[in-house]
Amino acid sequence: MKHSDFQEIVDSTFKTLQDILQSKGGEYAGDHDRLANFKRNAERLHLRPEQIWAVYFAKHIDAIFQYIMDLQTQTNRPRSEPLEGRVDDAINYLLLFKGILAESRQQARQAERDYVAKELRVDTTVHPNKVY
Repeated sequence: MKHSDFQEIVDSTFKTLQDILQSKGGEYAGDHDRLANFKRNAERLHLRPEQIWAVYFAKHIDAIFQYIMDLQTQTNRPRSEPLEGRVDDAINYLLLFKGILAESRQQARQAERDYVAKELRVDTTVHPNKVY
């Protein structure tokens, strides 16, 4: 494949990815938190958002692997969606995972800051019966 042909695929894929993220974002996550569906289902099932993400992501990877195995065995089966759509969804799920990682790390940093602030807090209350 020529570099220019591949670049066309990259450019059109990036556009498609953004369109999918925009159209499905509100449908799955609502208006305020892009990761809400992972958190909601994690809470409902007593799991972590990363675990919910892994199930959703694996669905697309499984379909891609099945296609590859079907090529090897020369099996021709109907697909519920085009393989390119599975690839686009898998890429978007990787981007969503980056969001989960970023938020998780941000929360860990905040928890550490809160802990340090709590440990270093000095009682600055003036006690009327205390000799200074």
